[in-house]
Amino acid sequence: MSTSRWQLGRYILANILVFILVLVVIEGLASYLLFTRDALITTPLAERLHTQYDPDLGWVNIPDINIPDMYGPGISLRTNSQGFRNDYNFDKSIPAGKKRIICSGDSFTLGYGVDNQHTWCQQLAALDNRIETVNMAQGGYGLD
Repeated sequence: MSTSRWQLGRYILANILVFILVLVVIEGLASYLLFTRDALITTPLAERLHTQYDPDLGWVNIPDINIPDMYGPGISLRTNSQGFRNDYNFDKSIPAGKKRIICSGDSFTLGYGVDNQHTWCQQLAALDNRIETVNMAQGGYGLD
């Protein structure tokens, strides 16, 4: 009778191990399916559409880019030939009677979600025609 108990114990243990193995395989497949689903439906970062790698600065805006409907219908993003989020280029010399203000920072300054005319930098320039603002911001900018 001792032998039959030992065989019964081995049988139960084998079934428990098979059950655990089946659970591990099911969990692994479920994780793989969820990962695949997330990879397929995740949209790329918006910044990747208008930035390029720079070895000195990290990331910079692509010069002369115009992305219509970037943030929705009628909400575009445009950069000038200098790579700034402005509709025109800037001379090195400041025009007579103007004060030039450099706007630098992250996506808030860049104007994530709004068109060029509605960034806070451009809104500042709209307050006084003597102010000329240069939007040099980058999405994701940080001190790191």
